[in-house]
Amino acid sequence: MRILIADDDFQVRGALRLLIEQQFDDVAVEEISAAGQLLELHQCASSDLILLDWELPGEDRFSLLQDLKTRCPGAAVVVLSALPESRKEALVCGARAFISKNDPPEVFIQLLRDIAAG
Repeated sequence: MRILIADDDFQVRGALRLLIEQQFDDVAVEEISAAGQLLELHQCASSDLILLDWELPGEDRFSLLQDLKTRCPGAAVVVLSALPESRKEALVCGARAFISKNDPPEVFIQLLRDIAAG
């Protein structure tokens, strides 16, 4: 599985990478810190999963999500946010799933397993 983490907080990116690499054997993880980088990267087209910080600076959230769905049609986009109230907006905008950054790691890992299983 190829995962792209898009979050402006290096600690969040590092923690997610560590958690993913500890739980999955055959995984490649890329990290970016800005929305502009996300749309420039060719890796998004080959990603199976994009973990998108809903507060990622630099782009309108709705437009960014729509651009990702167009440029990376094979990737599932999971929105991450420290604000649980963002869940409804993210799902309405087209995210495959939503994870609160306050959720326990087990919730995150189970979601990744569900996505990997199809």
